[in-house]
Amino acid sequence: MEQGLIHGGIIERIDGKHISVRIVQKAACASCSISKQCTASESKVKVIDVWTSAASQYTVGQEVNVSLTTGMARGAVLLSFVYPSLIILAVIVAVLWLTSSGGPWPLAAPYSEMTAALVGIVSLIPYFTIIFCMRQKLRQRFMFSISPKADATGGE
Repeated sequence: MEQGLIHGGIIERIDGKHISVRIVQKAACASCSISKQCTASESKVKVIDVWTSAASQYTVGQEVNVSLTTGMARGAVLLSFVYPSLIILAVIVAVLWLTSSGGPWPLAAPYSEMTAALVGIVSLIPYFTIIFCMRQKLRQRFMFSISPKADATGGE
């Protein structure tokens, strides 16, 4: 399996086939020696849900790696950023054309731009509602895999 994104983490909870792994995402400058004095460095703690039939092989507190293939990561980026951006852009262009002086519903200039912006933002409500309703199917499509973290001696 191609492994594109790999994060180290610690198992917080095991419930049947479900494992919750806590990972700490650090900004690139977080490892800098003066990062404690710098306001630009940051880190975020996130909990990743991993579903595996091998959950009994892991223990709470164990260090593990969670990974997502590059293809799955691209798909997640498309669904969460690219498609919504294209929807907003298409809706804004369409509303601007419809409300322009030559369009079917002409509005005065500042109102057509404001209307286009508002309709563009509101157009994401149905998109993210559909994404929310499909969350179980998406959870199956975008599955993290888990593996024990190798210790300092190179073993597992």
